[in-house]
Amino acid sequence: MSIFTRLFKKPNTECPRCLGKGNVDWNDINRLNKQLKWLPGKCALCKGTGKVHQEKISKSLTENTYLTINLQESERQKIVNSDEEALQRSKIYDEYLDNLIKEIERLHFVEKKTAEEIATALFLNHTSGLIKIKLGKRELKDYVQKVIDLKKTELK
Repeated sequence: MSIFTRLFKKPNTECPRCLGKGNVDWNDINRLNKQLKWLPGKCALCKGTGKVHQEKISKSLTENTYLTINLQESERQKIVNSDEEALQRSKIYDEYLDNLIKEIERLHFVEKKTAEEIATALFLNHTSGLIKIKLGKRELKDYVQKVIDLKKTELK
């Protein structure tokens, strides 16, 4: 490491997403209010190291729904570097998930459909969007049930 690197490199700090563990668990997911958008696993922000460069820490990056471990490295770098087009794709992805959640809630609580009926309807109507989030019909049914259960606890 050169003297310039040592003098000017900003120090690494604990990852605000996984709190330095290298893995995002349910506690982190609940803390960041991403229960319906993330699953436990290797942290995408620090790539499992538990440390991030100080200049890359921001609330928007920490809570970015699109920034997941299965994102291509080139796309990940664009998000980290605040590339406008990548951030727009991120926004579209987040809006897609929000709309999917609202649709599930409407179908269950207004139209009184079961999780199975909702999953079938969504699977048939949203196949192109589901390719992005890679859910099969069984996983979609489990996700629908999770949305319903979470909403029921919020209504209590």
